Parts: sequence; structure tokens; C-alpha cells
Amino acid sequence: MATALIEDPLWRLTPDREYEMIAAALRSRSPLLPERPSHMNEGEVLAFLSLIVSHMDALRPWPVRDLTVLPEERLAEFASLAPIAIVDLTVDDIEDRLDILFDFDEDYGDFLLIRLKSGTEVGLLKPIDAENDRVDVVGAAPTVPVWKVLDELAAASNLDRALFVEAA
Repeated sequence: MATALIEDPLWRLTPDREYEMIAAALRSRSPLLPERPSHMNEGEVLAFLSLIVSHMDALRPWPVRDLTVLPEERLAEFASLAPIAIVDLTVDDIEDRLDILFDFDEDYGDFLLIRLKSGTEVGLLKPIDAENDRVDVVGAAPTVPVWKVLDELAAASNLDRALFVEAA
């Protein structure tokens, strides 16, 4: 279970966030049993969660993931950036290939903000007012060559490098 939480975090969480949440639940001393019936009693739940935290600690340092989803609250940092490339796929196609859902902002549109293994941060943006289904790629690291960002993004995902067209 600990290995799965590190290698394939739940929802859009990071391993660090999962660990923090479990450890906080253990420290809280609050009842942890769900409202619905469970085959585990409170003591068994606490023991299980403690075991997960111990195993996660034993697995440190955790590997850096190829793609880490950034908080949606950072959209404003990316929305004003000029595109470095276009991906000639729809949001649905990209979600299927990345196995990550885009966020949606009613004032902006669809977006996915990610950090690559190198630390470079990119946004995949599909504004509401876009005239086509293509998705813009914006980069928050102007010192990194565009081709290098796109090569890493393609390598870290199931997106073929040929699908990225560098902006003029």
C-alpha cells in the first residue's frame, strides 16, 4: 500500500501530501472510522495507518515523479504567458493519454498545470474563447529552450513529440 501511494498517488495528491494527511489523522486522535460499517475497528484502522506511515518512511527518499500536478490556484501565473507550443489534440484526448484530468475555471476554461521531473513548470491551457480545440502549452521557465521542455513533456507522457508544434 505504501509503495502504491508513492508510485501512483491518489487523485491529484503528491506522496508528500498523502503522507501528511495520514500522519495528521493519526496525530489528531479523532475517530477515524467512516460513517458506513467497516470490517476494521478503530484500533485496527489506527494500526493500519501507522503501518503505512512507517513503510512510507522506510521508502524515503521517494522518487521524483515525471509529472506532478500543480495547484489550480496557480492558474493566474500561467494564463498570462504566451504559448511556447500548441498540442494538436483535444483536452479529452490529452486527459486520456496522461490519465490526468484538467481543471476547469468558469472564467478561463480548461487547464492543467504540471511540474516536470527537471523542475520545469508548464501549463496546458484551453481558454474558453479559443477558436479551435487545440491546447496551448505555456512554460514558466523562459531560460529553458522550448525544444527541451517539449522533449521532456513528451517523454514524461503518452504524447507523441510530433503532436507539439512550436509557437512562432
